[in-house]
Amino acid sequence: MNGFTLVRWAVYADLGLLFGVPAAAILLGARQTLEFAHRSLLALAIISVPLAAMAFFLLVAQMAGTAISGLDPQLILDLLTGSTLGLSAIARSIALFAALVLLARPRSNPRWLVLPTSIATGSLAWSGHAAASEGWMSALRLALDITHLLAASIWIGALALFLAMLFHKSDSAGEPVITLSRFAGIGSGLVGTLFVTGLANLTFLVSPMEFPSLTGILYGRLLLLKLCAFWGMLALAAVNRFVFVPKLIRAGDIADRAALMRKLKLSIVMETVLAFTVLILVAQLGLADPSLS
Repeated sequence: MNGFTLVRWAVYADLGLLFGVPAAAILLGARQTLEFAHRSLLALAIISVPLAAMAFFLLVAQMAGTAISGLDPQLILDLLTGSTLGLSAIARSIALFAALVLLARPRSNPRWLVLPTSIATGSLAWSGHAAASEGWMSALRLALDITHLLAASIWIGALALFLAMLFHKSDSAGEPVITLSRFAGIGSGLVGTLFVTGLANLTFLVSPMEFPSLTGILYGRLLLLKLCAFWGMLALAAVNRFVFVPKLIRAGDIADRAALMRKLKLSIVMETVLAFTVLILVAQLGLADPSLS
């Protein structure tokens, strides 16, 4: 894994959290939790602008077959003003600046924050394989990719909120359990969305009849690892939903409840680690060649 992949991973993680945390907070009714995550979101917004710019320059350098120091300023200007890649980078920068301004204001409404951060996160679709098509197919692939990115970000944002609740000392020990129970239906919707959009995106790249052949190329092996991590997240989420949360709701003994909370914390941490592993693989998949020939 090279430096470019790490930068791409950092961008996916940063922008995913910037959109996912406030979006999940709105869906889950966890406004109070969002308030003590405000500083973390502000820090993410501050580093997002230079981070996204670095990712753009590294991508242009790779396309030009040179180092960043050797980039032609005219080439950068032409790409920024005359390509969808450049225009999406401009839109992303403007959206991130808007998010930074909103977060710089104390007690900013998370509903307003969701708008610019969704634009910034969705714009990442233009830096992947979905932007390679033309016409109606390009529009469809980009729409699928944007939906996939936003759904994944909400899941990651929800995990971040759960961790904040579980490890933050609060007068209401039952709040994380209540919020997790609310996530049940939302989580099912996110999983369905990710499955449908992910499968649709893959069929644009490779014919379903050729899926077994993907294991012979780097792209296919990375995709298989991503799917394994995704199913691992799904398994942990199922354990949380059907085992830990119901037991915590019924638990009356303090010692039993404490033991269950420790198990729940470990499960959420493991799910979060897998989520960021998925992002690393996504960063690599965007640079790998999906061609079987």
